[in-house]
Amino acid sequence: MGNCCNTGKTREGLDVNKITKKVTMTRRVQEATGNGRIQNDNEFKWCLDERLRKELKELYSEKRELIEDELETESEEEDLDLMLKNAQGVQEGIYEGNWSKKSGQRIGEGRVIYHNGTFYHGKWERNLPNGIGLKIFPNQDVYFGDFVDGKMEGFGQYFMSDGSIYEGDFVRDLYEGEGFLEMENGTTYKGTWKKGKRHGNGKLILASGNSYKGGFKNNLYDGRGTFKFEDGKKYVGEFLEGQRHGHGVFTWANGKVYDGHWIHGKQHGGANCRRGGTEVETEWFKGQYIDKAR
Repeated sequence: MGNCCNTGKTREGLDVNKITKKVTMTRRVQEATGNGRIQNDNEFKWCLDERLRKELKELYSEKRELIEDELETESEEEDLDLMLKNAQGVQEGIYEGNWSKKSGQRIGEGRVIYHNGTFYHGKWERNLPNGIGLKIFPNQDVYFGDFVDGKMEGFGQYFMSDGSIYEGDFVRDLYEGEGFLEMENGTTYKGTWKKGKRHGNGKLILASGNSYKGGFKNNLYDGRGTFKFEDGKKYVGEFLEGQRHGHGVFTWANGKVYDGHWIHGKQHGGANCRRGGTEVETEWFKGQYIDKAR
């Protein structure tokens, strides 16, 4: 069976297959395993250069124009019958690719411009994107990777229009599993995700130079972790809902140490304070030092 549009007509420089391959070659990883996952935190970088972004935008706009033009002039009755039989495909957008003669469903290789402006090129099964594919969203975000029943699911690369990049696991269109995110401002996170949020163990390096390594829950520091400040201060201990909570050791750049309990980010309860060779037992209440001599 042929295509619903004549694929012989192409425009120079807009080969979606070449662009798809080029997306996979934009990774800069000095040490990586065979499946592209990172071994070294500091070496993980992704690069989607401006030229590629421009090509993807051209592909998005010109392919839409091309498919719409050809659909208007298409008169092949067999293709039209299949399009009518597959009403879902017609409602969703303009499709160019392979159809199943038996079921009238999209199958194999194909591409579509959805009515909301989203572009997809890749594998189809059961009338939905299944397998490897490239998806360009109306806001110019780009995803290349695995699809399951129309959802981003499996391993993929997501290039955001603001310059942020995510590489890792997806479940039903959300980050879930192991993944690395580099934001436009330079903040990076490498670790586990759940339903699109940092959840589990990971390492976050903020644009300010501060960093955190440890447990996360719903995007917040939670559990045991280490927070290092750019100016040399460091906290090692327990966190709850993004705050120091429980037992922890806070070390200042000048060597002063607080070793004790915290509640909602403040010193609370008994603690040992050290500086140089001197160690003093102290008492605190919600961040305030209690002078026992009074």
